[in-house]
Amino acid sequence: MGLMGLKSKAVFEVRTATISTWKQKFGWEKVEKAVVLVEWTKDDKQLKALVNLVEEIAKEVGELVVVPERMECGYDEVGGVTETWQKVRKTAPNVEVVDPMTPVGPKKMPLILCDLKPGSLEKMMEYLACAIPGHSLVDRLRADVEDSEPKIKKHRAN
Repeated sequence: MGLMGLKSKAVFEVRTATISTWKQKFGWEKVEKAVVLVEWTKDDKQLKALVNLVEEIAKEVGELVVVPERMECGYDEVGGVTETWQKVRKTAPNVEVVDPMTPVGPKKMPLILCDLKPGSLEKMMEYLACAIPGHSLVDRLRADVEDSEPKIKKHRAN
């Protein structure tokens, strides 16, 4: 949510206003894996809507990974929000939840403190490479980034 402006066949945005009907807009027959970036929020209404969306998508795919996108709660509340997300595994065992406190990067900072800048497919790919290293989506986004880079014309010397 909140990653407007990205151009990729592998990335879809869910807006808060359409969260309850978003899943129905797509055919899920060929989707094997999904990654959902979510705001780590303590807001009960928004959290419940996000959990419901993830549970609905989990029914359609073989594997679903929940990745915290940004922190919309106090640092001291991260554990409680993470607990809520871990409970999803009871109703949807094919869901993996990335712990926002996972140390990532060269400085081993918690993932939740990493900055995911909106509007950049490359930044999203870098963020997901930290959050879910080795996941096929990271490879797909890397290819999309390479395809979107402007091609440099090579001039032949005469």
